[in-house]
Amino acid sequence: MSLFILLFHLLFICNHITNAHCPDDQDLQDHHCVCSPADHFVLCSSLPNQCRTCSRYKAILFDEKVNILPVDAFRFYDFFGSDDKNVLFKIQFAHINTLSSKSFSRINITRDRTLEIQIVKYSYSVLPTRLFENVEIQSKSKLNIEVFNVTSPILMIKQNAFNGIKF
Repeated sequence: MSLFILLFHLLFICNHITNAHCPDDQDLQDHHCVCSPADHFVLCSSLPNQCRTCSRYKAILFDEKVNILPVDAFRFYDFFGSDDKNVLFKIQFAHINTLSSKSFSRINITRDRTLEIQIVKYSYSVLPTRLFENVEIQSKSKLNIEVFNVTSPILMIKQNAFNGIKF
C-alpha cells in the first residue's frame, strides 16, 4: 500500500512539474502561470506583462483572480509568431469586473489568423470607449469577441468602442 502511495505521489509531482514550468518565458514563470505544451494552453492567475512564447500555445486562460484589465494589457504578447503553425489563438477570462479603454491595443493579427477573445462572466454593464486601439487585422484574418453572463440585463457598448480596429 505504501508503495502505491509513493508511486502516486511521485507521478503527481512529475505531472505538476511538467505542466507548471513555462520554458523560455521568465515573465510567465514570475507570474506563476501553468503551461501545458501537451494541451496547448497557458493558465494564469495574474496578468503577465508580456508573453513572448504564447505563439507556442493555442490559448491563454485567466482564472477569476484576473478581473481587471488595464490599458495595454496585451501590448507585449506574441500570439501567432512567424511560422504557419498557430492560426487560431484564444484569450479567455473566467470573470472580468472592469475593462479599461485600450485594454486591447497594439495587437497585429496577421494574414489567415484568428484571435478569439472570450469573457465567461462580465460584471459590468458597459464596454468602454476605445476598448480596441491600434488593432490591425490583415486580410483573411478574424477577430471574434464573445461576452457571456453579463450581470446586468443590458450590455451597453460605448460609442467608438471598436474604432481602434484597422483593416
